[in-house]
Amino acid sequence: MKARDVIDMLEAQSSWVDWSHTRDMVLAGDPEREVQRVGVTWVATMACLREARERNVDLLISHENPLYAPTTQPYRIAYTARQRKLRLIQDAGLVVYRCHDVWDKIPAVGVADQWARVLGLSCTREVSSYIQHATVEDTTVHDLARRCAAALAPYGEDAVWVIGDLDARVRTIGLGTGAATDIFRMLAEPCDVCIVADDGITNFHDVQFALDVGVPLIIVNHACCEKPGIDAMVTWLGQRCRGAGVEVVRLDEGYTMHAVVAA
Repeated sequence: MKARDVIDMLEAQSSWVDWSHTRDMVLAGDPEREVQRVGVTWVATMACLREARERNVDLLISHENPLYAPTTQPYRIAYTARQRKLRLIQDAGLVVYRCHDVWDKIPAVGVADQWARVLGLSCTREVSSYIQHATVEDTTVHDLARRCAAALAPYGEDAVWVIGDLDARVRTIGLGTGAATDIFRMLAEPCDVCIVADDGITNFHDVQFALDVGVPLIIVNHACCEKPGIDAMVTWLGQRCRGAGVEVVRLDEGYTMHAVVAA
């Protein structure tokens, strides 16, 4: 099996992806390379790349962009770090593929639906959408936030942020996918609280609006809420590659979030 065969297997699932305008692409290496081991990670940090080299990974699938945000005028410090990372990828002989748009929205096993699953929410979502909604038994924002923190604990996050009234009653929830947590799209369908990610909102824009309209926000970490979907990719790919003698392994990106409070 070649790296291209694994990539094609993923891309074949993606009727909702606009392939002329997508984040999903080979970022490094030769996709015609034969593979015996595939590594899957949320983002290929330097530590993850070292692990991939140590574990003899041939194809590394990174959900997020491991090359920061390269532009034609990058900050020098980011450019230098990017070049160091690319040298490590080359030295390890890795093929690096970014699988984002496919895996965010793929039904059941993807990031969106796995995030709802670990929260224990029965959601409705159009396959092309990052946004979904759920109805729950009457509860408070505080209790729902504790439920979110408990769901995230196995994935490296031991607390969540809450903005707004902790005692507000909740029956309807707006839920985003990773950083795709547009509260304006969530509130197009009225809801009592929005669960958003730290990369998906800004304080001067989204939080200000949420405070003004009285909708509490539960804020989680982008990486940690997407890890359930990344774990599911390992299982999904592993089942499909096993017959070709290809092993699929989970690589550690190193993202953990800890709440430290004032003494």
